[in-house]
Amino acid sequence: MSSSGRRTSSRLIVPGSAPGDREIVFSAGWLGTVHLVAISGRDCSVLWDKTPGIAGCTSIAAADLDGDGKVEIVALGPGIVVLDNKGDVLTSRVEPGGSCVRDYPPAIANIDG
Repeated sequence: MSSSGRRTSSRLIVPGSAPGDREIVFSAGWLGTVHLVAISGRDCSVLWDKTPGIAGCTSIAAADLDGDGKVEIVALGPGIVVLDNKGDVLTSRVEPGGSCVRDYPPAIANIDG
């Protein structure tokens, strides 16, 4: 694969599983399979590496979407995938063969207070 086939998204710093811990989450890949990866903020060990079925230009955002105190990851590419804090898919809508015309990061906000 040429170097143009390997890309990473912006990195997210999210709360880890233990108080005070941080994790770094990013997407890796461009052409073909995209990986969503979380590494430890302490020692950079890989915590999880998932292939959620999105290919292409994947941007990510994070927030506690369900109010359980744990961050969920939202990945937007040709389609959208929501993962829990362990990288397991909660819900998705993938657009097979979709294009990257919407190459922008997802925005998350609490609009009802």
